[in-house]
Amino acid sequence: MGYGKPDYDVLADAWKCEICGEWFKGLGYHIARHHRLTVREYNRRFGFDLKNVYLSKEYAKKKRQTILKTGMYKNLEKGSKYKFNKLAGPKDPNYKRSEQTKQRLRVLRKKK
Repeated sequence: MGYGKPDYDVLADAWKCEICGEWFKGLGYHIARHHRLTVREYNRRFGFDLKNVYLSKEYAKKKRQTILKTGMYKNLEKGSKYKFNKLAGPKDPNYKRSEQTKQRLRVLRKKK
């Protein structure tokens, strides 16, 4: 593991847990269930990008199909009844961006 880069096995389509060393297709579930950490806490502990999502490509594809099929994506539209809480982003005084996110934002600003 390099700082900021979680271990991912392309052939197995799985993520390595840095705590116990085992490999999982849904690492976020494992972290919460067995290590009692949120994914955000796990990312902070090991210096990973705070927005990392640890799903295998196969499972992510299934989730994406379900979201499109059920119309769950509509919750993200402007004025949606189930829009995210306003304090869940940068306006929250406790919100801290990771170094990886800051770097990604710098690159995006330069492209404009």
